Amino acid sequence: VEKNEDLIRSAVVNKLGVPGDRILWKRADTRLKQDGFTAAPATTPSPTDSTVEESIVVKENGCLFSISPQNDQKTGFYCDQRMNRLMIRNLAKGKTVLDTYSYTGGFSFNALMGGATSVTAVDSASKALEALRYNLQLNIDHGVLPADAQHKLHTIEGDCPTVLEQLVEQQKTFDLVICDPPKLAPRRTQLDKALSKYTQVNALAMKAVHPSGGLLLSCSCSAAMTQSGEFVKMLQTAAKVAKRRLTILSETGAAPDHTVVAGYPEGKYLTAVLAHVQ
Repeated sequence: VEKNEDLIRSAVVNKLGVPGDRILWKRADTRLKQDGFTAAPATTPSPTDSTVEESIVVKENGCLFSISPQNDQKTGFYCDQRMNRLMIRNLAKGKTVLDTYSYTGGFSFNALMGGATSVTAVDSASKALEALRYNLQLNIDHGVLPADAQHKLHTIEGDCPTVLEQLVEQQKTFDLVICDPPKLAPRRTQLDKALSKYTQVNALAMKAVHPSGGLLLSCSCSAAMTQSGEFVKMLQTAAKVAKRRLTILSETGAAPDHTVVAGYPEGKYLTAVLAHVQ
């Protein structure tokens, strides 16, 4: 961790040409504690990071996102879903879309760019939805999205399983549902408990798919889940709970720049399954 900071900064400067005072060094103590790391809390950001802007705009697949590297979760943006978001863009034309755990709108905006007729974004964090709405206007102002995108995107603040239950009770269904929850199994010892949570939310997500059939993109960023090989089995169980027929169309992971070293398979953590729900 900190003992290798100078070495890591030097490598980034030499390989990428990034000035040393433009590198933001952050340590996620909460996550590290979950993995058994018990060192004294870090000071974040470090004093040498004073020139890193409070807010910057990044572009992914032509879509714009305003992020705050100093204050947002991790880097402020999850690049690992880049190709899966692009996949959703290619599938969204003419569809109604439900984006659960939407965060700042990565999947939502790609669905709109792909021609979705409507997108409903659900997240429990008001700050995330505030950023989503800001990013929506940012993309409209720069001509990435048409002005009518304002009327096509709707947000719901609330616990995603609870919101899904309410939508199902109200018989509100969608052509395409995205289920990308945060890490539910930080450790292997928590896998059994996490499996029940994954099953619950995915069963609800399947019920939210239109009765005549539609698509579900279900994801897990828990390495324990991905490496256990239980994710597809969990989806099969969820389909039985939901009384829906599930057909697996594809199984992908993180974008290609998130490489997995052959000698370190533990580095594989993200699973994304695209399925047809009947």
